[in-house]
Amino acid sequence: MRKPCLVNLQSSKITGRGFLMAEQIDAITNVMKKYPKIAKHLNNTVIKFRYGKSKYGGGLEFIPSWESGEKKHVIEIYDKEITGERLEQAIAGDMLHLMGAINPETNEPVDPDFYKFKQKYREIMTPEQIDLDKRVFENYVKPKEPGRSFENWDEDSRSDAHLRGYLFPDQNDEWRKSGAYTPEQTELLNEAGLYLKKK
Repeated sequence: MRKPCLVNLQSSKITGRGFLMAEQIDAITNVMKKYPKIAKHLNNTVIKFRYGKSKYGGGLEFIPSWESGEKKHVIEIYDKEITGERLEQAIAGDMLHLMGAINPETNEPVDPDFYKFKQKYREIMTPEQIDLDKRVFENYVKPKEPGRSFENWDEDSRSDAHLRGYLFPDQNDEWRKSGAYTPEQTELLNEAGLYLKKK
């Protein structure tokens, strides 16, 4: 049985334990080269390849240090089919959870500039988008997490999904293909994408 693989990113140096594959290292290195703003935070992130079933229900999961109890943030990857460019997109997309977050230990945004993009996006959401998100919460999230509020889920998860769906779409690219974004949102997200590529 394959053991979990650990990638530790410190000062742009990647080290591996277990059965780390060159393709996995390449994907992480490519994210760091393409998106310097994300690379800054990847340097304080551990990526664990734990192929198998996720207790969270997805193919990968981001866990900030203030929730994981570890010194570093964690991305756990469960789906072994996520490889190559899909792996790059998945890692970069999951890092948006961190970049758009408020660190509860400092009560400050982790990345103040990206946090502003996220909040601006939330301000220009349409009533239809908000209604859809509320239905998703009521039907899929609330039954599994009865103590969680819509506001908490929206801030910590759903609004990140809106950003990720445009900036780092999965192989189906459903968010963009469905016309989910208004022209104003598209303009804002293009600006956010350029920001992520700045050194």
